[in-house]
Amino acid sequence: MLELTMVVLMVTAVLAVQWMMQVSFSASTLTVLGLTVMAAGIIEGIPTGLYYHIVLYRLLRPRGQLPPGWWISPSQYHVHLTEEEGRRVRRWFFIGGLGFLLCMVGGILALSGMAIGTVGSTGFLP
Repeated sequence: MLELTMVVLMVTAVLAVQWMMQVSFSASTLTVLGLTVMAAGIIEGIPTGLYYHIVLYRLLRPRGQLPPGWWISPSQYHVHLTEEEGRRVRRWFFIGGLGFLLCMVGGILALSGMAIGTVGSTGFLP
């Protein structure tokens, strides 16, 4: 399943780059698009990531299986969950991860737009 997901993501990335090469975006459009995608990732990722940590805490804290600083790398404690608990926690883990992915993609788009605008305005591009 992981391999299939990786292949789908790679094919999607290649198609997205090919499409972006055919469509001409202005620097400001690309920057605004990137900032919008990043804002969507923040709006989606922060609450779901927080809820993921709360659910994991509520499940494992009564068992005494969470040491201090557990929240820095919480996924290593998934092994202490039952199958049902694991499904419940992993759902929020992946949804929060999607928000992080949107933030990264949006940041790359925004920085690309700003770089294109800066290089284009200084005359380095034809």
